[in-house]
Amino acid sequence: MVFDFDGLILDTETPAFTSTAAVFAEHGVELDPHWWLSIIGVADHPHWTEILEEALGRPLGDRDAVVTARNLVKNAETEAKPVQPGVVELLDGCRDAGVGIAIASSSHSPWVCGHLERLGLIDRFSFVATRDLVAAGKPAPDLFALAVSQLGAEPARSIGIDDSPAGVASAKAAGLTAIGVPGGMTATADFAGADLVVPSVADLDVTDLFDLVR
Repeated sequence: MVFDFDGLILDTETPAFTSTAAVFAEHGVELDPHWWLSIIGVADHPHWTEILEEALGRPLGDRDAVVTARNLVKNAETEAKPVQPGVVELLDGCRDAGVGIAIASSSHSPWVCGHLERLGLIDRFSFVATRDLVAAGKPAPDLFALAVSQLGAEPARSIGIDDSPAGVASAKAAGLTAIGVPGGMTATADFAGADLVVPSVADLDVTDLFDLVR
């Protein structure tokens, strides 16, 4: 079983959007939520400061200071978030059933592992595949392929769970059965490529997942 991190295990995506939108508003610009949705789960995309500078038609006066201030707000809001509903229960079910568990995340290792340690979840995962470990991020297959390889599992008998269409595409490209869990920032996204779509991780049961890959 391979889990995404951002948005699936912890809602880091809402604080990322709201804190960025606040910076845009301070500069008299509206952050386009459709553009933001298009980059969720995607590792390689223009930085939001580039989009803001393009809208302003000029460079930001002190880009580093703007980014630092925004990150302080984002991080504080993120750390106030609980683990997403159903995640701990599904992890428990996988452990009890002897199912190997890994993460495939478009974020970098310090971000993912730091939050997993803070939440007391890091020991639940046999491997954490992050953007700094692969040549290409989602929607390329690299992250899910690496995670499954490290688990010693067969892609055809593995499941990838992700809250973004890019993540679903990545899991499918790696040969996994893909489950989409839209919510928060991705509630309106198109998950037509998923093998199964559920509104919450809390709707997933290990026994049912076994049936899904048979």
